[in-house]
Amino acid sequence: MVRAGSATGVADQIFGGLAGALLVAPPGPDPDVAVAQDRVLLVTDTTLDGVGGLVEVSAMDRVMGRQGELVLVNGQHQPTIPAAPGATQRWRIVNGWVSRVLSIRLDAHQLVRVAQDGRFLPAPVAADRVMLAPGNRADVIVRPTGTGRFSLIADAVDRGSMGGMMGGSAASSGPVTLATMVTAGAPVTAPSLPAALPAEAPAAGPVTGRRRIAFQMGMGTGGMAFTIDGRTFGPERYDQTVTLGAIEEWTIDNPGPLAHPF
Repeated sequence: MVRAGSATGVADQIFGGLAGALLVAPPGPDPDVAVAQDRVLLVTDTTLDGVGGLVEVSAMDRVMGRQGELVLVNGQHQPTIPAAPGATQRWRIVNGWVSRVLSIRLDAHQLVRVAQDGRFLPAPVAADRVMLAPGNRADVIVRPTGTGRFSLIADAVDRGSMGGMMGGSAASSGPVTLATMVTAGAPVTAPSLPAALPAEAPAAGPVTGRRRIAFQMGMGTGGMAFTIDGRTFGPERYDQTVTLGAIEEWTIDNPGPLAHPF
């Protein structure tokens, strides 16, 4: 569990631009798929005043989940991504937004997901869009189909019932252009994606235990309280004890109106 108040501090730091991406190489031979370009796309948002300073976040914005007016990719506003027709690129997309769910699509292209949150999938998965909660990461393969300009777009995502409860909009504003892929030059032939990826094998053996853990909110003695399994954070208390080597299946439940990335 997180100590009360610390999550708000982290949100303040991220909203102020204190966010970056680290690539951690696995031990042994590099299992990465072969691509022409490997890019990290860190998506963040913030709100600035007329002289470039951070706008103070109101108490209501903190409750609702602050959403910045300025959306950046690697610290840039709507940058261009150069590409060659046919040459595959690997985009390591990180959702660094404090409160927005990232629902992204690329004009006239599919996004082929090969990894999620730092781990390879068993096989490539092609889709029209990729959904990422705050803090989520996804690696996608993009193969430009021709020359031109193609927008990478984040569409609006329903934020649930909290907006209606507080008198605000239930959906984030959108769509938002994140970046533009600009393809030019002679077509090239890139190697095909493998049918299988070096995914980590699941734990061997039967499931020996199951748990259900609930994120909850309610009124406490000090006001609004956010709890896990009905308890607030206690630094001297252990909430879950697991036997070393056990294989467990955990179900995380969020019955409340707030979105909780986990």
